[in-house]
Amino acid sequence: MLRPKKNKKGIKWLRINMRNITHLLGVEFLHDLYNRHLPQINSIRFRNTIITWKDKVANSFAPEEEWQLLGKWLSEKFLRLDPILIREVKKLVNRKPIFLENFLKQFPRNLNLLSNIELGLLLIDLHYFVLGELYPVNLVQLEHSLSIAIREILKKYIKKRK
Repeated sequence: MLRPKKNKKGIKWLRINMRNITHLLGVEFLHDLYNRHLPQINSIRFRNTIITWKDKVANSFAPEEEWQLLGKWLSEKFLRLDPILIREVKKLVNRKPIFLENFLKQFPRNLNLLSNIELGLLLIDLHYFVLGELYPVNLVQLEHSLSIAIREILKKYIKKRK
């Protein structure tokens, strides 16, 4: 993991994600991922990220203090077994990408037959439909929060065993 780096304003930026991405369009997809939001799961819409892309590797950074605060807040909801959060995460895990499957069945086989406007609209829909089906919420935030919650549970468990 990269060490947090300070910028001119003294903010520590922490790497929160890293992916191998071949094309700039994939970097845009990743950047849009951080915009995903389901208020029933995470009512804080966290978008304060910076993405760098070099040698086909995209690194995502967030201000460390803000990222840890978000993780602590959401982990508290997991630890308290918030019923809405638990219900919505179960739905998220068990969902089926029916909309995307239907969209892809109707996807034109020969893109050369489309006008520039039709092609542009189709590509925009494809980008956001796929993003919405695969990532209805920013899973990096959930993973971070669950990791914090699991560490807290393990700390309590280990104390009881001593």
